[in-house]
Amino acid sequence: MTKIFSKDEFSYFEYILKEVEYRLPSICVDLEVHNRGFTAALPNVWIELSNIEKFLGESKDISFIDTFQHTFTSMSPEEVIIHANKVSPSTCQIRYTLNKTYYSSDLNPVLESIQQKGSFELEVYKIEESRKALLEIRDLFY
Repeated sequence: MTKIFSKDEFSYFEYILKEVEYRLPSICVDLEVHNRGFTAALPNVWIELSNIEKFLGESKDISFIDTFQHTFTSMSPEEVIIHANKVSPSTCQIRYTLNKTYYSSDLNPVLESIQQKGSFELEVYKIEESRKALLEIRDLFY
C-alpha cells in the first residue's frame, strides 16, 4: 500500500498493488482518492508498464529541473486520469478525474457514470518518494 499525501495533509492518493500481468506488461491496483472530505475508490484499475516507465524517466531529477508534467491514464479510457505539474521549485499540483461506469439495476438498465474531479498540491519530495515505490513495481518485470 502506498499513500501520497497533499501539502496540507488533508488529501491523499492511496494505491494497493493487486496483480502484475507479464504478457501485456501492466499492473492492477486498487485506487482511492481522499480530497477534503470526498472519497472515491476504484478497484481493479489497470495501468500499462510503459506509462510507469515514462513517469520514472520524466521525474528522475524532478528536484533539479524547472518544469515537469506527466499524465497517468488507466488502460480503460477515461477511467483514471492523473495529471502532475511542477508549479514551483518545491511544489507539484495534482489534478485528477476518476470515472466509474456501470449499468443501473432498473428493469431497463441504463449505462450510468459517477465522476469525481479535484486537485491538490504536494511537495516535490513526495513525487521522489512515489518514484521509489514505482521503481520496485517496475523491477518486478525485469
